[in-house]
Amino acid sequence: MSKINLFTVGLLPFVPAYWMNEPLLRNPSETLPFITIGLICLGLWAFVGYMSYNQGRKPQESFLCAHIPAIIILIALLFQEFILNQY
Repeated sequence: MSKINLFTVGLLPFVPAYWMNEPLLRNPSETLPFITIGLICLGLWAFVGYMSYNQGRKPQESFLCAHIPAIIILIALLFQEFILNQY
């Protein structure tokens, strides 16, 4: 798996997050089974991580390439929260 593919794999958790965000924005009083959805996503993410950990030259390289999107989002959220004081 190339670095581009690992980066794309790193974007996978954002798809279910978007799917969960849409119904909540339309119906704020509605609740979703977050524990079930979270466990399913965690299981799928662990499976994808297990299948792709040896696709780079080193497991650390695969880990870093797959987690770059999450690191970028985390940095953006921290900037928004602490520097702009808006969340």
